[in-house]
Amino acid sequence: MMVDKTSPPPHIPSPISQFYFQVTVGAENLRFQEVSGLIADHPTIDDRAGQLSGLSHLKLPSPPKHDNIVLKRGVIAADSAVLDWLPDNLMTAIKTKDLTIALLDDMGKPMWVWQVKRAFPVRMMISDRQPNSNEVAIDSFEIAHGGMTIENV
Repeated sequence: MMVDKTSPPPHIPSPISQFYFQVTVGAENLRFQEVSGLIADHPTIDDRAGQLSGLSHLKLPSPPKHDNIVLKRGVIAADSAVLDWLPDNLMTAIKTKDLTIALLDDMGKPMWVWQVKRAFPVRMMISDRQPNSNEVAIDSFEIAHGGMTIENV
């Protein structure tokens, strides 16, 4: 059996390294390499329902608890309104916004989409390394929120 050594091997994309996240805030689309905190925890409450056998100890669902979302390693335009969102919230009343976070594949198509409700920034770390004068590199951007839904695209 002859093997054709002149043809390049077929391209097999890495299942992890090709992913990135697009975050939509209002009309702005931002890109980040990593996002954490996209989970909801549904704790339970222990309830005693008297001394009846089998009913003496019940577990009841409590409202979901959401972790803060942390966006990491992104680059945004220097004139982006998102850069003013955190200082505005520190100086005045909290301004919440709805966000869309999409996990994109290596072709830029959404694979999973999270709709985040009533989000507001709580911390932003801007990198010392700036890509150019028109962009700002973000090391991390932490966002609190009031709930989210997830959809498989």
